Amino acid sequence: MLGAINVGTWGFFSGAIAPWFPAISVDTSTAEGFRNQILFMAIITGAQALINHFGIKLTAKLTDFSGYLIFATTIVLTLACFAFAEHWDFTRCGRSTTSRAIPLITAPTN
Repeated sequence: MLGAINVGTWGFFSGAIAPWFPAISVDTSTAEGFRNQILFMAIITGAQALINHFGIKLTAKLTDFSGYLIFATTIVLTLACFAFAEHWDFTRCGRSTTSRAIPLITAPTN
């Protein structure tokens, strides 16, 4: 399972981050790209082994950090959405946009 996750991480890295670094070859059909993938996977797996080796206290700290990071990112993105919105139109909040209710089930007509 860990290997599959790390291959997925390589896929994300090669598509999203590696284009920022043109010197890194991510084409695994070439020898250099394949070597880069193996090296990346070895580094990621080694980091995971170290975290596992240091025990549950480190894992708990990383989990707490990720929770705070997600919370802070949510606040920043929410404030950015408010700051860069073209307008704040609160007049439609809580009101129906239709003049009458549309029934979900209609009776057959004879």
